[in-house]
Parts: sequence; C-alpha cells; structure tokens
Amino acid sequence: MTARLNFYLACYDVASDRKRTRVLARLKAHGRRVQRSVVECHLGEPDLRALLTEFRELIDDEDEVAFYRCCRSCRAVTRSTVGRRPDEIPRYIVV
Repeated sequence: MTARLNFYLACYDVASDRKRTRVLARLKAHGRRVQRSVVECHLGEPDLRALLTEFRELIDDEDEVAFYRCCRSCRAVTRSTVGRRPDEIPRYIVV
C-alpha cells in the first residue's frame, strides 16, 4: 500500500511550555524544524487529520497550530536568506 505525501509548513504559537514541547515533538516526527516555531513536514492526509485532532484536544483557544501546504512548483521558487530550499520529498511512501 502506498500513501501520497504532501509538504507542509507547520507553524505554531502555543503559550504553555509543556504543550509547546509536545507539539514540537509530534511535528518533528514528520519533518525537520527550520525556525523556532516552524517545522517542514511530510504528511499524508491521515497523518494531517490525526495531528489536527490531537492538537485541537491539546491546546487552548488562544493557541494555534497551522499547516500550510506547499506544492512542488511553489517549493521550487522558495528562497531564503541562507539560500536553503525546502526539503525534497518522495511523491509516495510505502506504508
């Protein structure tokens, strides 16, 4: 069985240290941290739904975790002051 992976920038703003640590750990399981509150993630649709459900139950109303999907062509033209581009990901992963 194969699952399609998509590339997301996950950005979070969580006030509680304990909850923020938990959010970061879960996001890093799917990608790499690129800034203090930003993680590049490789997620299939089931993973994204599961994370959204988990985070809705974990965080408070004033907190937020947002996932921004970035297509391959958008990643190709992404630029950074350090000259780094987002990680390339395989189109599919075997699960």
